[in-house]
Amino acid sequence: MSSESKPDLGHHHSGRWSQAITLGLGLAYCAAVFVHPPNWWPQSIRQHLIHPKTAILRWLRQALADGTSAPRIETVESIYLTLLGVVIPWIVMTALGRGRPVDLGCRAPNRYGWRIVVIGFLFSLPFLAWMVGGSEIGNLYLRQYRRAGLAAFLGYYLVNMCAEHFFFHGVLLAAFRRDRRWPGATALTPVTGTGWRRWMQWVGLAQPIDHHAVGRLERVRQWLGLPRGCAVAMVGSAALFGFIHVGKDVRELLLSFPGGLASAYLAYRSNSWLTPLALHLATAGTAFLMLLARQ
Repeated sequence: MSSESKPDLGHHHSGRWSQAITLGLGLAYCAAVFVHPPNWWPQSIRQHLIHPKTAILRWLRQALADGTSAPRIETVESIYLTLLGVVIPWIVMTALGRGRPVDLGCRAPNRYGWRIVVIGFLFSLPFLAWMVGGSEIGNLYLRQYRRAGLAAFLGYYLVNMCAEHFFFHGVLLAAFRRDRRWPGATALTPVTGTGWRRWMQWVGLAQPIDHHAVGRLERVRQWLGLPRGCAVAMVGSAALFGFIHVGKDVRELLLSFPGGLASAYLAYRSNSWLTPLALHLATAGTAFLMLLARQ
């Protein structure tokens, strides 16, 4: 075998180590920033713990106080999420030379994106009804709504979702890739099939497969229309997305990993993290209306 045809094993192993380090750093950051409280730790430890999120929120509340009244919880949380979910991750990626918006998935969605949003929304309806049926999650959001009022409640969750998707489906989908940036725009192939195949191609599936492709996973990747080198990034992002839901309502936790994986695929396939954000806004708004209807 000539030197030109030998696989670059050094580059392969360095890429795996880089992704493992990204996962470790991501776990540490999510534990410090998004998970509160760390309720899987023993109570004897928790009662003596000053969690980073708690400390930062306390500092922000004091900094924003005007001497006569404390700021609204929703205001403090929104500023916190903007700083820790958007500003700091973007600064880190900029320091790595990957700070351009297009490197982080800040792009106009392609035509597949809006089609999948509609299909995904319809598919999610029974899962939304099942999740809303849990008394714990329903009571939590209704208490927040009644305490804050409609405007503050909706404003806070809009900031929450934007920061969440920018971090998990923008920054992390870049950081887990070996070149630390989003791939180029995915190909938009014409619809040529018939029957069910035609419908699948209409939403970006059933893409042409190179018959010389080696391995079943590679053929699956091509069939899905997923850019090369994105599978590990999708799993890593979904794993961290599921991690921040540990300790929450069990229904929300069970849906978090598959939901994070589907959102990561939707982001890559549609060329933008704005499409999973749009789907999340639609499903969350529908779930909220379901909660109100149950009352």
